[in-house]
Formats: sequence, C-alpha cells, structure tokens
Amino acid sequence: METESIKRNFQVGVHHVLLMVLVAGMLGVGMMKCVGSPDVVESFQNWGLPDWSRYVVGVVELIIGICLVIPVTRKYALFSLLLLMIGATGVHIIHGEYLDLIGPGFILCAVMAMLWLRDRI
Repeated sequence: METESIKRNFQVGVHHVLLMVLVAGMLGVGMMKCVGSPDVVESFQNWGLPDWSRYVVGVVELIIGICLVIPVTRKYALFSLLLLMIGATGVHIIHGEYLDLIGPGFILCAVMAMLWLRDRI
C-alpha cells in the first residue's frame, strides 16, 4: 500500500513539474513572438512566412499557456499544443534546422507524458 502511495505522489510531482515547465515555456515563447524578438522575426522571415503569422502563433501559444493552468481546459490545451508542436517540427525539418528540433521534441515528450499521467493520478 505504501509503495502505491509513493508511486502516486511521484506521478503527481512529475505532472506538476511538467505542467509548470509547459506553462512557463508557452507564455515565454508566445510573448517573444508577440513583442517581436529579433531572432523570432528573423526565423519567420527565413521560413518565408508573413509577419502576421508570427502574431497568430504567439497568441495561440499564450492561449495554450493560460488554458494549461485551468483544469477544465487542460486536456484541450495539451492536444492543441501537440498539434502546434507537430507543425513546428515540420517547419524545422523542412528548413533543415535539426538542432532546433530539441525544443519541440521536448515539448512533444512532455505533452505525451502529461496525457499519459492524467489518467493515472
């Protein structure tokens, strides 16, 4: 019985840490896109995307970050984030930016872990 309790507490802890990292990450990168960080602006230009698309992606990331905090919307935010990161992965692969796959790859793994843990805690 004690082992189950330790396992559950560990899973809850991992869930909370992943949640905090994802929320901070989404709010941070969303703000960087919305305020026009020079590196982000340059990336979107290099990808041949219009400037307005940076704002759309930034606002979507901010909304996802906020919805991750709200338990009722968390599941939908996780699935939205999953789709967004699949798109980001595709953009980086198309443009040969393989080192830039680390961020979306980590987020994809974190989202999958959170979805898996969600049903266990």
